[in-house]
Amino acid sequence: MADSKAFRKQFFTLFTLLTVFMGAFLSLTAHHPQRNLFIYLCMVVFHQQAMVFYNSLLAGLTQRGFASGFGVAFGYLGSSVSLIFLASWLKVPEVFYQVSLLFLILALPAIANLPNPSSKKRVSIRQVISDKKFLLLILSILSLTEVANTLIAMMGVYLKNAYMLEEREIYRVIGLSALGGVLGGIVFGVLTDKLGVRAVFPMGFLLWPCFYFCYFSYQGTLF
Repeated sequence: MADSKAFRKQFFTLFTLLTVFMGAFLSLTAHHPQRNLFIYLCMVVFHQQAMVFYNSLLAGLTQRGFASGFGVAFGYLGSSVSLIFLASWLKVPEVFYQVSLLFLILALPAIANLPNPSSKKRVSIRQVISDKKFLLLILSILSLTEVANTLIAMMGVYLKNAYMLEEREIYRVIGLSALGGVLGGIVFGVLTDKLGVRAVFPMGFLLWPCFYFCYFSYQGTLF
């Protein structure tokens, strides 16, 4: 629908606002775990959909790698600053509408200024599914990108149970590690424009096992 009717910007705005709404709604269900989990799942779905249409808006830019990397860098910078310096002031349930309000403020420039690509193209699901390159892309997302996202999501649990860190320490470790995302977003964004996605994409996943191997050698504060 977004491709055939050029509704990319409209869908991006809709799902961004739904993400904000669901995030704020979490403050009302914070003490009801089952309801809270359901609302959180909805928020994640809406956020992922917003990202889909955000990526489609980048099609109108000439330096897509840098634009995407710069956005990633600023996202990680916000996470890093929040976790390192503001974590001790963030309390449940107020944190949910505070973060949602901040998310809305930071999303407004994109909603107001990003142009909507006007190109229209009818999409045949049967033709897309029969495209080998498309299937390889989906396979790479499932077996690489989502595995990486899962490992990052489990980082807090790992630090608490394996390294016995307190919550404040966990926030700082994750916040400091997010600074790597700031540097990586800009560096890999520039490299993507210069070398192409096909050359740059595998680099990250070749580096991952190298750093995991280091865990066997380094412990304590060096972690």
